[in-house]
Amino acid sequence: MFYKEREQEILSILKTTNSFVTVKTLCDTLYASESSIRRDLRAMEERGLVKRSYGGAVLENNYSNIVTFNRRTRQNVNEKREIAKKAISFIKDGDIIFLDQSSTAFYLADEIKNRSSLTVVTNNIEIMMLLSNSKIKLISSGGCLSDENRNCLIGSDAQRTFENIFADITFFSVKAVS
Repeated sequence: MFYKEREQEILSILKTTNSFVTVKTLCDTLYASESSIRRDLRAMEERGLVKRSYGGAVLENNYSNIVTFNRRTRQNVNEKREIAKKAISFIKDGDIIFLDQSSTAFYLADEIKNRSSLTVVTNNIEIMMLLSNSKIKLISSGGCLSDENRNCLIGSDAQRTFENIFADITFFSVKAVS
């Protein structure tokens, strides 16, 4: 079994049991060595998926199944367009705007793409692509492509970008806050 398959199986087991699972149980269930399971759990903990403790791990409380960006952009479309249209009233010429990786922020980017005197800072690759042909000054957060959310740049480089640029206004989803 490959690492990614094992990781998905570990997540599935943790979700099903909804409690602490031992390394031994994971080894027995997945026919993998202790060193492989421990390595998998360490990598998953670094990405915030699980919390390791002596002899095993639990599912991290803030972990949830990530719905793909493509699917999210097709859900609640009318509501997201309405939110975007209302959000425009808060944006003034010359503003520096932070947009997160949410699909609602993508709809806002679509609404402002014909403006020229704005700066947008984002970690959303889809927003970057949408605004790449506009006159908006576009700043990428940089960072690593998220394994769980493939339209999103994450990591210390992205964090430094957001820490060092001051926005006039920020639009983000509740999921973006931790």
